[in-house]
Amino acid sequence: KQMHLSTVETMIKDNEESIQHERRGMRVKMGHESKVLRRAEDTFNRKKNHPILREARDGCIMTKITVPTTYDVEVYVYTPKNLENNKRNACFIHAHGGGAVGLSAADVKNWRANFAVKCGVVLFDVECHMAPETKYPNNVKDFYAVIKYISENSYSLGIDSQRIGIAGESGGGY
Repeated sequence: KQMHLSTVETMIKDNEESIQHERRGMRVKMGHESKVLRRAEDTFNRKKNHPILREARDGCIMTKITVPTTYDVEVYVYTPKNLENNKRNACFIHAHGGGAVGLSAADVKNWRANFAVKCGVVLFDVECHMAPETKYPNNVKDFYAVIKYISENSYSLGIDSQRIGIAGESGGGY
C-alpha cells in the first residue's frame, strides 16, 4: 500500500514536533531535579557540620588503612580516643550507601565518628569501588576482603576478633 508523499511528510513533521515537545519537557524536568538536588546537597553539607558531629569528630582518632585486594581498598578507621590504648576493642565494619554509584566514605566521616564514639567501638568504613568502574559482585568481594583482613589482623588493629559487627545501607547493604 502506497502513501501519498504529503502524508509521509506530515507524519515526519508531527514526529519531530513530538520529539521537540518531549525534549522541552525533559529540560524543564531536569531543571527542577537540579534545584531539588542542590537543596538536598546544601542540607547535607549543613548537617554534616552540626556541632554534635564536630564534637564526635574531635573525640576520635581518624586514620586510614589500605586492604590489598584485586583493587586495593581504602578503609577509614575511627577510634574513639578513650579506646586508643585498648587491645581488645569491639569493632563495626561498615559499607557506605549510595546505590553503588555515588557517595563516598569520606562524605560521611563526621557521622561515622559520632557512631564510633556513641557506641564505644572502633569503626571501619569501607570505601567501596563503584559502578561503572567496577562490576557486581566486585564491591561485595572488596567488603568481604576487608572483613577477612580485619579478622586476621585483629590483634595488631586492637580488635577483639570475637566482637566484630558488619553492616551497610543502600548499595553497601547488599
